[in-house]
Amino acid sequence: MDGAAPAFETAISELVQEIDAPRLRRNRRRTIMRNSRALFRIPSATDEAPPHLPKPKEFPMHKDQAEGAAKDMGGKVKEAAGKLTGNDRLEAEGHMDQAKGKVQKGVGDLKEGARDALKK
Repeated sequence: MDGAAPAFETAISELVQEIDAPRLRRNRRRTIMRNSRALFRIPSATDEAPPHLPKPKEFPMHKDQAEGAAKDMGGKVKEAAGKLTGNDRLEAEGHMDQAKGKVQKGVGDLKEGARDALKK
């Protein structure tokens, strides 16, 4: 009779685990989903930044600044390609694109400064 008690307890515990398994899996899925939502949530503009990070600006860069920087980089690439191939025309185009990019970036800086001044 002593050998039957542990076998009976083992059978009961296995039966309880089988009955509770769907509930445990469901709770585990809920916990995983809840945690993943918190980890991968996209912050909105109204959320406060964590104290160790600087607060993001609403408009980090004017589009003219970005386009000007892109033209400047494209001009540098053209200039380097012209020097590498010995093509004087391509090198001159690169210098011209760099100048255009710097001017456009300057215009973007002025626009951003005006926007910041009006905001205050």
